[in-house]
Amino acid sequence: MKSLYPKLYNNSGQVLAVLDNIIKETASIKRVVNGEFTFNFSAYEKELKSEYFDPANALVVDSQTFDIKYIEQEHETDVQYAIQCEHVNYRMEDGEENLFPLYTYTGTPTQILSNILAGTEFSVGTVEFTDAITITVNAEITRKSLIYELANMLGGEVDYTNLGFTINILASIGKNNGFQARFGKNLKGIRKIIDNRGGLKTYYSVDIIMLKNSNEYIEKELRDLEIIDVGDTIQLIDPVIGLDLQNRILSREYNPIFEVNTKLEIANNIELISTKIKQIETSTVHKNKIYNGVHISADEGFVAERSDGKAKSVMNSTEGISIYSDAGDGLERNFFVDLDGRIKAKSIDIDESGTFGGKVKVIDSEKMVMEVFKDVNGGRIKIYDKDGKLNVAIGSEAGTADNIGGTIILFNDSPYDASPQSDPYQRVELGISKDYNSGEINLRKGNGAWIVTLGSDDGNRGFIAVSNGDDWSRITPTSGQINGLEIATQTWASGQFASKNHDHDGDYITASEFLTAMANYALKNHSHSEYATASDVLTAVNNAMANHIAEYHTPEP
Repeated sequence: MKSLYPKLYNNSGQVLAVLDNIIKETASIKRVVNGEFTFNFSAYEKELKSEYFDPANALVVDSQTFDIKYIEQEHETDVQYAIQCEHVNYRMEDGEENLFPLYTYTGTPTQILSNILAGTEFSVGTVEFTDAITITVNAEITRKSLIYELANMLGGEVDYTNLGFTINILASIGKNNGFQARFGKNLKGIRKIIDNRGGLKTYYSVDIIMLKNSNEYIEKELRDLEIIDVGDTIQLIDPVIGLDLQNRILSREYNPIFEVNTKLEIANNIELISTKIKQIETSTVHKNKIYNGVHISADEGFVAERSDGKAKSVMNSTEGISIYSDAGDGLERNFFVDLDGRIKAKSIDIDESGTFGGKVKVIDSEKMVMEVFKDVNGGRIKIYDKDGKLNVAIGSEAGTADNIGGTIILFNDSPYDASPQSDPYQRVELGISKDYNSGEINLRKGNGAWIVTLGSDDGNRGFIAVSNGDDWSRITPTSGQINGLEIATQTWASGQFASKNHDHDGDYITASEFLTAMANYALKNHSHSEYATASDVLTAVNNAMANHIAEYHTPEP
């Protein structure tokens, strides 16, 4: 029969020893799909070659690499050692460098696996999934567990090649070579297990005599027919109990030296007892014990806390529900639902299909920043500065006063929210005139008094009015007043004086003669008694114009 002995290697890949004197019957490799992968054996002290059993060295057996993790020494008649080893992939569970406080990545499965393995001695092999995905783990996780999380997310299984240093994610490991395990031939015994804890599972535990290394099979060249491995599909046949079915090998335990006997767990579902127990543990909450960040605290109640301490959720019957996040110098509560059903949150995001009623307040450092609410007239928005002073008010008017429709009022840091008519901090008002259904803008100065108005006096004709508090002026497209006095336009003057085609005698000077005469008079700063002053000239002109109007023009009735 063939023998396959473990070899001991140093970290440079040199063979240090062949362990051909171990207690061969004790050698056992156990592998579970997407789970346990170990190698155990025993040896007598005098044959152990213990000088080579350094943590830096590794064992290679059945084309896989294992690290020595546990040595137990026992002395009865002889000194005997029990050695427990873990597959090399367990290295990705050790040390801070293999610990992720949280993980998120978007890309193809090959890209994600490459990212997970970055900086390690492991490499990416075959990945039978190509569609880009996003994987997010919001809890502390090891590099190894993250690989299995990725495989589970894809619905795939992890395999190891290149002595265990190449990681593959396949749709399914194993194959179907038509292997039959028949009672009375190569099937020594069979157990049927029905597990109904958290969901019904049925599987079989069987002992198989491997004939591939027997002289009979070697001579008949039938060896390849008896090769099986974890993940393979085999047929179980037991005529006595009426069993004839095909299922997968989800767990295999065998002796790598002899490969004569092997123990298998057969099922059509990857969830074995070991997996089920883990599910029970992780889905059951016990006081003061953490399961993926969830625990029960006597002080806080139900607590879900991120492993890096930067976020947590709390629920109890004393306060309600709270969500905390990192504020730089500790956790800050940014969402709160009290026992009366009131919600307090830093921000509220409701999608287009949702509705909201009530008042939304945005508060920063206990100061109001914005309010969104409704009153009897409709919706309102108020915006405050960083110091909590009112800057903007937007809303709907009732239509009972001068304005209707929407209104926007701008304030200069009003320390209070008063009615627009009395607030001295108002600076700009934008509204709609009720009488003319037209827009109107008011500008106010520092004391709240108006200084500029833009609007309409009849719904069609616009106007601009300005004031300094005492004096006022107003202009329209066709008329205007300056400080209450009407502006003399060309149209107004034409209606008051004779037109240019009138014919009058020569008692009065023409405009050209008047300008010539003015040019001949002394300048204002000259002192000549024989010439008229500017005041004299203006008085004479006014009197002449008055006489002209009285003599030649009849006032309009």
